[in-house]
Amino acid sequence: MARSVRRSPAAAPGVLPPRRVPGHLALAALTVALRERARWNTRFSRSLAAGSFAVYVIHLPIVVALQFAVAGHGLPALGAFALVTACAVPISFAAAHVLRRLPGFRRVL
Repeated sequence: MARSVRRSPAAAPGVLPPRRVPGHLALAALTVALRERARWNTRFSRSLAAGSFAVYVIHLPIVVALQFAVAGHGLPALGAFALVTACAVPISFAAAHVLRRLPGFRRVL
């Protein structure tokens, strides 16, 4: 006698499963609270915003170089991701800041 396996019906595309609704509501509430209460218009945030396109353009070689540097050390994937991210973000913004000060790059970046 074969046992039948009871499967839950698949959710329709674009429909959020009920078990994930509280988490999504919490993220939406956090987003609204930060948007309304936090001061984002500081000199530091404006300088980061001004360099965001340059970071977008130059970050890939930096990330790849850091991944090659981390690859042989036997870190688990999540640890390597965290280390590369923690290093790549400030290096990318620093490189963008330096490049944006050069006369030829200022107009492009």
